[in-house]
Amino acid sequence: MKILLFASIIICSNNSLTTKQLDPTIQLKTISLNDNVVDARDYSKILYPLLEKFWKEKRLSDEEIAKLIPMTDKEFSEYYSLSFVEKGKKWNKIYSDIELLIGKRACVSQQVCKAYLGLAPFVDGEYAEGYFEDADFIIGKHQKYFCKIFSSFPQNVRKRLNDLHSHYCK
Repeated sequence: MKILLFASIIICSNNSLTTKQLDPTIQLKTISLNDNVVDARDYSKILYPLLEKFWKEKRLSDEEIAKLIPMTDKEFSEYYSLSFVEKGKKWNKIYSDIELLIGKRACVSQQVCKAYLGLAPFVDGEYAEGYFEDADFIIGKHQKYFCKIFSSFPQNVRKRLNDLHSHYCK
């Protein structure tokens, strides 16, 4: 049985450890959990090459930006760690610049908008404060699109964005 969930595949089979490539930029690892095999993207192999490309070229496509946006708690932790002083000035600057780029592109690109709104269940603390203000602004720019796609979000995303849905999708 195969189920495509974002960039992940869930396969039930015998215990195994393999690597699969569905998209040339996304490396998937198969992890065995008691005969349930789960493929998960190796986020660091997506994140750092795209950030290095952004550092050199000062631009990314909307598809690349959407791939940068975390899809799990673990990915969000790795992404947000770029803002920590211990990472160094280079990564702090890249993080700051990529945050601005994501916000700008989410206002005009439906692909980036949907990926950015998908962050809702993973944000907390000071990041969440700014995130939900930005999400409100971005949804205002994509109101019809947001109302149309809201039901396609996973339950955890819908739960966190429900107040905005009630406000914009009356």
